[in-house]
Amino acid sequence: MLISEFFQGEDVGEYVQIAGLIRFSYPSSSGDDGFRVRYKNREEQLAKLYTRERMEERLALFENICLHTLRRQTNKNFSLGLLVGEDMPEEYLLRLQNLIKDVPQLCIIALPSLPYKAAIKAAYAQLFDQGKPFRMSFRLDDDDAVAVDYIERLNEYLPYLVMLTNGMNPVCLTFSSGLTVFGPAGDRKIVSSRRMTPLGLGVAVLAPESWSGNVFVTWHPHLHTRMLTIFDPLESGMLRIFHNSNDSEESVGGIRQSLSEAEIESILRNRFALEIDRVLAI
Repeated sequence: MLISEFFQGEDVGEYVQIAGLIRFSYPSSSGDDGFRVRYKNREEQLAKLYTRERMEERLALFENICLHTLRRQTNKNFSLGLLVGEDMPEEYLLRLQNLIKDVPQLCIIALPSLPYKAAIKAAYAQLFDQGKPFRMSFRLDDDDAVAVDYIERLNEYLPYLVMLTNGMNPVCLTFSSGLTVFGPAGDRKIVSSRRMTPLGLGVAVLAPESWSGNVFVTWHPHLHTRMLTIFDPLESGMLRIFHNSNDSEESVGGIRQSLSEAEIESILRNRFALEIDRVLAI
């Protein structure tokens, strides 16, 4: 059925459910999860994932950066799941539950250790629960952030995205400009850049309900080789944080932009509702 049969002068968003997923230290049972770190066995995997130092850092980043901007979204018509392992220590699970208790759009999805793609598919199956004919899946990491108008901008793009394939095939949207925080404690730096490939941070895919995939269908830098993709470089849409337990190699990537400290402060305040001192202290 063509998407035009649903949209007869009505709001496109009425027919689309927007749902995101964050993998919060989920211990998948396969090595196709896109992470560099590999473990000898499950015991080593759990021991390293749930060390106190690592979990304290992840919870602090989630609370002060990621959740901070999700709580302040200008459009609150979305859902987002935190994918965790059923064996996550109760202490950390309770802290997560407490952090999100005042954000009704968020929920915790606890699953047993499954192959990576199966776990992602099962999590989205729980999130997409409104029976709408079209779905927009997005992804985010627990240590990064999207701009406070992220969901609002997704909705603004919906009419243009559906026109690209008449709603018959998946379409990708990525906000390619953003800030990156890196460097050692006491000498943290923030730079602005534009990415030339989709980053696994706020990237979204719109597709008909019948499509069996989601935004995790392929490694994020290759999404634009699998489907039509729109890159929006106009305003900073992402905030990426490098830190001690980051799996990715520390690299800004893309084309750096020459911005003054005052300009970066303005972006942080206006796009992410954050103060520069708070970010540099991470």
